[in-house]
Amino acid sequence: MKMTHIFSRLVVPVLLMLNTTVSAQSADQKAAEVKQLIESKKYVFVIQSASPVSGGTIQLNTYYNLYINKDSLVSYLPYFGRAYRAEIGSTRSPLDFISTDFTYTAKRLKKGGYEINIELKDQNDAKHINLSISSSGYGTLRINSLNRQPISFYGYLTKKKESRT
Repeated sequence: MKMTHIFSRLVVPVLLMLNTTVSAQSADQKAAEVKQLIESKKYVFVIQSASPVSGGTIQLNTYYNLYINKDSLVSYLPYFGRAYRAEIGSTRSPLDFISTDFTYTAKRLKKGGYEINIELKDQNDAKHINLSISSSGYGTLRINSLNRQPISFYGYLTKKKESRT
């Protein structure tokens, strides 16, 4: 009985302290990785769910992404919501496009996250993208269009894989 009491009074607090230290180190490492990705302007925002203005949250597979490069932006996203004006005969999502003419501004927030604003100059419909990223890499992507209701996506930031070409 005494041995169990000594164990619980000495060893358990040490184990808890070590666990907390490891968690803090991994959180700091993740925050540093997120900072490096945001500053490099070379990352992928992987979409997990969509939240249209009219309707509930829709769970998605990880095939939907927003690719950010220094000189280009590739959006492969679905759209759910109301269109005020749509192209006749188009079967593609209005959020499936490539942009090479945009402004990118990233602002560091007090709690360690980032607020990224992208203004698209070469798109007819989607005009403004706002990406809020926490220091852990999870975030919200909001897209405002001229001809459609706004839509939000939830997901996480990851490193862009290099192509072998």
